[in-house]
Amino acid sequence: MTGTLSSTLGNLSSLQLLDLSYLKNLEGPIPPELGNLQNLTYLFLDRNRLTGSIPSSFGNLVQLKKLYLNDNQLSGVIPSSALQSLTSLAELDLSGNQLSGGIPWTIGKMVSLAKLNIHSNNLSGSIPEQIGSLKKLEVIDLSKNQMTGNIPESIGGLSQLVELSLNQNRMTGPIPSSISGLVSLQFYTLSENQLTGALLESIGQLPNIQRLTLNNNNRTGELPATIGNLKTLTDLLLSTNYFTGQIDEDIGDKVSMVSIEKLVLSHNPQIGGSISASLGNLSELTVLEMAGNKLTGSIPEKVMRLEYLKSV
Repeated sequence: MTGTLSSTLGNLSSLQLLDLSYLKNLEGPIPPELGNLQNLTYLFLDRNRLTGSIPSSFGNLVQLKKLYLNDNQLSGVIPSSALQSLTSLAELDLSGNQLSGGIPWTIGKMVSLAKLNIHSNNLSGSIPEQIGSLKKLEVIDLSKNQMTGNIPESIGGLSQLVELSLNQNRMTGPIPSSISGLVSLQFYTLSENQLTGALLESIGQLPNIQRLTLNNNNRTGELPATIGNLKTLTDLLLSTNYFTGQIDEDIGDKVSMVSIEKLVLSHNPQIGGSISASLGNLSELTVLEMAGNKLTGSIPEKVMRLEYLKSV
């Protein structure tokens, strides 16, 4: 299918599903008349060449459960007035566009929202504190934008959150201690920001965490021993920070660390000591990076003999 979206689509008043995704040659603006489809439950316009702004008339789509506008060429701001009316929306995907401005505070009105994907845009400003009102949220992906400010304390109340991806932004300040309340969290990706402060002991209270990436920030302080409590951890990426102290000598002896596959602590110039032979007990390890530190001595032979180790 080629061409543009016709405004006459707005006359299909009984329509519940509109799927025009993956057409690639569909271009031009989204007609505001689509806001007349008040029975619409699913709207998929993703992976096309649509341009222009998101119509504020989308606020009339009060039955909408899924809205996918990702991977187009949409620009302008996210319409604040539209968000506060979409109280039935469970999935919102605006990623891979050219959207600018901030995330409206009215996002806190979208009480049914489970998945929020707005990565790979030009968004700026801080994450609104009201995001903590979205108690059903399972996914927040705001990566690859120009977001600034601190991570809101209110995010720690999202007990169903599985993924928090804020990497490749310009966020500053410490990570709030409330993050330890994210008991369902599996993917915790905050790399390539300007975050500061120490990694708190409470990091060990995330029972389901699999991927923890804080590389390329301005983090300081010693690595807490409670990292060893993370039984499901597979990827630990903490490179290019200012962490201090030594790597726990018993890190490889902790039963809870046996699942770890990637351990990246390189380019933390104040981390010293030696490379523990206990790392040789991490039988699933594929990547071990510790260059650019103050570590002394050689890599123990037991570590070098690890069956799956590909990168040292």
